[in-house]
Amino acid sequence: MRKWTKKKKRRIYFLTGIFTSVVLLFVLAGMLRNAYLEFTAPSPAYDNEKQHFISKLVPRAQQIQKEHNILTSVTLAQAILESNWGKSELAIKANNLFGVKGSAGVPLINMTTKEFQDGKWIEIKANFRKYTSFDESLDDHANLFLNGTSWAKDKYRAVIDARDYKTAAKAIMDAGYATDPTYASKLTTLIDDYDLTSYDEVGAKVIRNQLAGYKAKVKKRRRRNGLWYALWTPWSN
Repeated sequence: MRKWTKKKKRRIYFLTGIFTSVVLLFVLAGMLRNAYLEFTAPSPAYDNEKQHFISKLVPRAQQIQKEHNILTSVTLAQAILESNWGKSELAIKANNLFGVKGSAGVPLINMTTKEFQDGKWIEIKANFRKYTSFDESLDDHANLFLNGTSWAKDKYRAVIDARDYKTAAKAIMDAGYATDPTYASKLTTLIDDYDLTSYDEVGAKVIRNQLAGYKAKVKKRRRRNGLWYALWTPWSN
């Protein structure tokens, strides 16, 4: 009876060992599959021209939000809309993302622009600010919202006080920032289409290479409008 019990125990141990091994193999196979899919998935959007443009602006735009409460999503949408993803002649030649005009005493460039007047679009020649970098353009744009104009210091206060992008876009339009009557709706459409509110979480970064994915905690990864991107927080030991 005792020998039979020992044999039974050994059989149970043997079967338990086999079961455990099978479970571990399935777990390992799942981990390897996920690693393979991650490594062979379409490259993050840093390869994409549009995402590359966003990536260049995010660090400074988020710093502005941190310091002055101007939503990153709104800053990005304005830069995208007004510079055509950084491809406008003004952005290329003068790093001017927002069509900021200038006067004597600062670096200038004279160019043709379109404005909406009397119910129609017209072309005019004007002097525009010339910046040394996109960051300088972002800073000057933020200063406009912060300081207003010489005749209305609080002209854009509602933009700074806004806690969501739709309120901010409306406040920009109500303040008379743009002549385009559809400016606010264009901003909100861009923000929705490209999920720009993801960047309102200050500190979020775009993974710049696949190896970074293995040293980061991935927070989001999705495809929208042809863009693959991942938002992450820094990895630590």
